[in-house]
Amino acid sequence: MEPASKDETADAIPLFRNEAIEAATQRFGSPVQAPGVGMWLATGFVVSLLCLAALFLVTTSFPRKETVAGALVPSRGLLPIISQRSGIVSNVHVEEGAKVRQGEPIVTVSVDSVIDTGESTGATLSGMAERLTQASVDRERATEASLESQGAGIRERMLGTTRQLAVLRDNVTLYLQQQTIAEKTVHDLGRLRADQLVSELQYRDAEVRVLNVRQSVAEVQTRIAQLEQEHEQMRHELGRLKAERDANRATSLSELLGAREKAINYKLGTQFNLVAQSAGQVTWLQAKPGATVTAGRTLGVMMPEGSQLFAELWVPSSAIAFVDVGTEVRLMYDAFPYQKFGVGHARIVKIARSPTSPEDLPADLQAVESQYRLLAALDDQQMQAYGKALALAPGMRLKADLVLEKRSLLDWLLEPLLAAKRRQE
Repeated sequence: MEPASKDETADAIPLFRNEAIEAATQRFGSPVQAPGVGMWLATGFVVSLLCLAALFLVTTSFPRKETVAGALVPSRGLLPIISQRSGIVSNVHVEEGAKVRQGEPIVTVSVDSVIDTGESTGATLSGMAERLTQASVDRERATEASLESQGAGIRERMLGTTRQLAVLRDNVTLYLQQQTIAEKTVHDLGRLRADQLVSELQYRDAEVRVLNVRQSVAEVQTRIAQLEQEHEQMRHELGRLKAERDANRATSLSELLGAREKAINYKLGTQFNLVAQSAGQVTWLQAKPGATVTAGRTLGVMMPEGSQLFAELWVPSSAIAFVDVGTEVRLMYDAFPYQKFGVGHARIVKIARSPTSPEDLPADLQAVESQYRLLAALDDQQMQAYGKALALAPGMRLKADLVLEKRSLLDWLLEPLLAAKRRQE
């Protein structure tokens, strides 16, 4: 039997499969087979993904933010340390960041000059004022000692007079008793003389003794009166010394105040202190010994005690309509990059009712339109950096994200369509 040729073999092999030819000849197709378990799993997975996507679109919200510029300001403002006159810084009493009490000196500025002898005018005049003050004090002490000595002498004399008066009063009592006895003796002798029992001479001697006793009483009483008068004069003398002492003290005090006033004027003419206007913290100080100071120059800034830092924000008019008290603010400090240290949080507590014109805005704020001033209360007055809390300082520049509103992702996607619809209404 001869083998078939190539053409015959090609004609014997059909071009399509038998199943395909059979399906093409059937008008209504073939029966659909039921899907298997794999098909159901795939369908459930796709449906679940669609449900999750729909839930994500509806429930997930994204905020609409407005980024504005600002800075930290204290609630009670900043107190500048300004030199009223030109001079040279002679001493800096505190360091930057130090806490000071009201009236405490911060910087001493010298305006002294040199005389022909090579000595400073301030030192010369101050020395003269000090010597004048010391002379006034010494004179007061000497006068006070003299008056005290006189007063002590008078008081000693008064004590002696008091003792003499006591003795003399006792003598008067004794003399009066003698007088009584002498008078009784005269009376008795008078009766005896009538009976001629005593002589006339004895009777006259008794009368003489009565007169002598009376004279002694009169002399003692006269001496008592003299001593009482002297005692009264010494009392008045003590009063005069007291008045003189008061007058001396007043005069000395006046001279002392005058000398001290001259000393202060001399010091003011040669140097003056810049003192703390209130208790607080020196947040910035640009003064070094030997540096030249011009009148009106600001040498430092103080933050009053008890002052809290607020974020001062400047918001354009395009965003102010959505800002309200309590609006959340996220702060990004220039000194603490948020990529490394995170952000701070605050809430709006005050909103300006009218805008600030561009020419009245802070010099470092670049704006061509009016801005509204907002104040935001910080949640924390410190920032955590490298494992420790670092205090925030007034004047720190920052950027702030104002969370104006929160909407779902579906709202954001439909926003163009809704905007077009509102525009045509």
